[in-house]
Amino acid sequence: GDTSISDAIAETAVIKPEVVVVLVRGYSVSGDGNNPDYWIINDQELLNRGLVHYVKDWFSDRGVTCWDASTYINGTDSVTDSAENLETFIESKSTGVYSGAKINLFAHSLGGTISRRYAWNNPNKVNNILCAQTPHTGSPLAILRGVLPDNAATVWLTPIAMKGFNNA
Repeated sequence: GDTSISDAIAETAVIKPEVVVVLVRGYSVSGDGNNPDYWIINDQELLNRGLVHYVKDWFSDRGVTCWDASTYINGTDSVTDSAENLETFIESKSTGVYSGAKINLFAHSLGGTISRRYAWNNPNKVNNILCAQTPHTGSPLAILRGVLPDNAATVWLTPIAMKGFNNA
């Protein structure tokens, strides 16, 4: 059968049990809160194009420990609050064989900023951060009142707020 590049890399990689991938969700315009289905895709057209149904399963199928922090991070909270919630989540999982594990953060959108804040606060606990569609310099949509709901997350997404975050 067809093997994707990522499958080939996973087959040749040496998986270390002390390394963990943590999925960090992004902003929620729908206000879905702590959504356990954030990383699940049910769109058949996207699945036919090669996207996986659940990202966590993709890692697990390759022998990589993967934790989904979606129920600990509310997609409308501030980056600071979300990073603290992420820390609580990771600490609750980092016991036994996972004690001292180096965390690899796999983040989407605002989750990338949350991951960066977590890594800033916990530099010895993070191995890597992979950000997808993260507005590192802010989102112009965040300053348009009425386009996105007015909440702590949209304040963090403004270009001015992100400039301050990046220069800290």
